[in-house]
Amino acid sequence: MKRFLIKVGLLALLIAAGTVTHAEQMVYSNAFANASGWRLWPGKVTVEIDQEVFKSAGGALRLATTPGSCYYTYIGLQPERRYRMNLLLKCEGKGTMKSTLSLKFNKDGGGNGSAGQGVLILPPLAVDADPSDWREVVMYFETPPQTAQAQLVVVGNPDEKVWIDSLTITEVESVAVVVPPPVVLENEAVRVAISAAGGTIVSIEEKQSGRTLFSSGFGRDGLALVRLASPRRVIYDLHRLEQATLPGHQVLLARCEPTSGAFQGFQIEKRFTLPDAGDKISVELRLIAPTANITPLAFNFLLVSARKKPIHWVEQADGYVASPAALDVTINAPRGRGLALVDKDGVGFLAYLTAAPTQFVYWRGSAESTLEWPLVRDPDTAKNVWTSSWTLLPFDAGNGGLSEGKISGRHLFL
Repeated sequence: MKRFLIKVGLLALLIAAGTVTHAEQMVYSNAFANASGWRLWPGKVTVEIDQEVFKSAGGALRLATTPGSCYYTYIGLQPERRYRMNLLLKCEGKGTMKSTLSLKFNKDGGGNGSAGQGVLILPPLAVDADPSDWREVVMYFETPPQTAQAQLVVVGNPDEKVWIDSLTITEVESVAVVVPPPVVLENEAVRVAISAAGGTIVSIEEKQSGRTLFSSGFGRDGLALVRLASPRRVIYDLHRLEQATLPGHQVLLARCEPTSGAFQGFQIEKRFTLPDAGDKISVELRLIAPTANITPLAFNFLLVSARKKPIHWVEQADGYVASPAALDVTINAPRGRGLALVDKDGVGFLAYLTAAPTQFVYWRGSAESTLEWPLVRDPDTAKNVWTSSWTLLPFDAGNGGLSEGKISGRHLFL
């Protein structure tokens, strides 16, 4: 039996130098003698325990191959812990596995994925692999803050026959995530707080009115994060923050070079600039990757109140045309460079890019809303470098609410 070891960084967290290790504790074990605890979605197939093909206790979980269906179970976990998943895997097929395992971390009383989520990548099958051979697979993952339990989802593929046996999850250590207080850039107009976790803007306050124009809804969410399109992963690693000197401006540099996890070998550099007067926040982002086969995006969680009644603007020559946003809004080849999100009271921000992106994508979910766009790759293809730069313009369009039509104002024009 072959043994495979995979290190998987789910919602990659920084493991501080002072991490406290402790005795391992198994929190889940299933030899699949029966389907106890496992459920199916959407409910039109049966959880299949194969009592003819198995390795240990008289049965194995055979993954469902009906399109759109999956098996799932719930497992109690602790926040900010490192876990090891062991399983025996058998697959009749070759090459990269199409079947997947994913984890949706839930807050206490929250929905699936309310604390975060990630995908566990199964190892590819060798060309000379024996289909009758069972392989031991070992994967690691870390739980985000506020995790109370996880939904483990397994999805089969019609092109594969996959069995899982002897699945265990063991807590191996506590992950002490030490995040220093945010660094503040401030002038007479606004106060901008930037966190080392993810190197992201976590709040923007308008000083004259005292109103919060942006505030991250969760502990690590914010503006100017980096996400990979596939697999869907956001870089939350701790960034080094240091202030730089630029006459007439306040500048904060954020740098990160992950040494483990999904983003090992990446280099992320961000530059936040706030003038001594005014409320235009400039953001510059540069990503260097060890491979060219990625699609990086600038990724922003939106203000919490935007989840109730968001409105988006697409820039036109004479201003910004407003329209109520639906669930997923993809704007391909934008006519201009800007897109704004506000709440029903007219508080929000505008992302005004230096170079027009190929598209904006706005997504509105039950627990979060996001705005993202692709980074631009350096024309020198010998370099795996992607960049993007934009100006954030927070604004308050008044308390009377906004309806479909055009708006203007000093905050919306450069």
